[in-house]
Amino acid sequence: MSTSVGRSLDTAVSYGWKSAYGFLVVTLVSYALGAMFFIEGGIYGPLSDAAALLVGLFMLPLVWVLHLLTHEHDWSRETMWLGVGSVALVSVGSLGLLIGDLLSLGAVGGGFLGLQFLGIVLEGVWLLAVGVLGLRTLAVPRSVSLAALAAGLGYAGGIVALSATYALSLSVGNPVFLLAAALAFGGIVAWSVLLGRELQSRDRQMRRTTGFGTGQSGL
Repeated sequence: MSTSVGRSLDTAVSYGWKSAYGFLVVTLVSYALGAMFFIEGGIYGPLSDAAALLVGLFMLPLVWVLHLLTHEHDWSRETMWLGVGSVALVSVGSLGLLIGDLLSLGAVGGGFLGLQFLGIVLEGVWLLAVGVLGLRTLAVPRSVSLAALAAGLGYAGGIVALSATYALSLSVGNPVFLLAAALAFGGIVAWSVLLGRELQSRDRQMRRTTGFGTGQSGL
């Protein structure tokens, strides 16, 4: 590993575990607000969109640190840009929906909702790619990679199921959507916790070894 990559990894790991736990908290809040929006509607919609912006903020450092951990694999750069694209689409879609709600511009909501949905699908694909990369490179424990695969399936499948629910005028309580949502929820919680613990352990090991990290710990 080059010195520059090693130093970048040290910094990314230090921020990464904090971002993983922050990602977990805002994701749980986003899930809760989304559920309340389906039940009650009203103010919970804009609050859910605001939470989605925070999810993207905490996700970007994770995209970067996972790229550095797997940077020697052929798919790593493409996977990183997939994650960045996902954050961009969800952020633009959520910001557009939030502004539309605050200014009562209901006519523009459909396009931004589509961007948000597409971004979440891409997030699911990114999680699947991260899981596969993790299993192929062993850059993270298998449990982290398997949790990413579960979350990715739930995210991508959940949005497809939700879109079909709207298209067919079904209830959001239909079994397919609920199953995908449960898989996404369980997978993303497990992935965030396991990844956060792994990165925190590496950060502590680097600090014990050199005081600042060497870029080699855990690889």
